[in-house]
Amino acid sequence: MATLIRKIAEYLIRNWPKLSDWVKKAIITIAGSALVDAIARGLSALIDYLSGLSSTVIEAIAKLLGL
Repeated sequence: MATLIRKIAEYLIRNWPKLSDWVKKAIITIAGSALVDAIARGLSALIDYLSGLSSTVIEAIAKLLGL
């Protein structure tokens, strides 16, 4: 799971500004609005945040992103 979390975090850091609004809203709905703050604080903050979420949430985000 740690590898998938890192892959998601790297993808979100790199692509958040480019993602469509519906994808952003879906991810925020699934993971919580604090995700946006974690993205703004950087990779390690985002990995820490994602690590506290359930595997179901992580898998749903990965599916939305096509990872």
